[in-house]
Amino acid sequence: MRRFLPLLTLIASIFFFSNVEAQLPRVAIIASDQVNTMDDVQSKLDNTGFFEIVDIIDVQSTTPDLSELQKYDAVLAYTNFNPLDPTALGNNLAARCFIAHQPRMQFAATNTPGFFP
Repeated sequence: MRRFLPLLTLIASIFFFSNVEAQLPRVAIIASDQVNTMDDVQSKLDNTGFFEIVDIIDVQSTTPDLSELQKYDAVLAYTNFNPLDPTALGNNLAARCFIAHQPRMQFAATNTPGFFP
């Protein structure tokens, strides 16, 4: 349950801050993790039926720029491995939030020494 609490928080925040009559939100999962784990997160969000689209952006191999991030109504960002360019990723997420005025983001972080699912 602790693992999926950020997902539930993301869903609740999107509906709290969005217009109910508007189309379903588009969500980006910005992650640096094992492919099967990212796919699992994507399928869980997608299967809720609350989102128009749920995309994965694997930041181990690419760094999304501001224009790419602005395509989404909400962003779920987490890392279990080092991103390709952590500084650029952080700057682009901050720009999306503060410059582009799209603050709907959820960050997830865990620090469990020696734990690897």
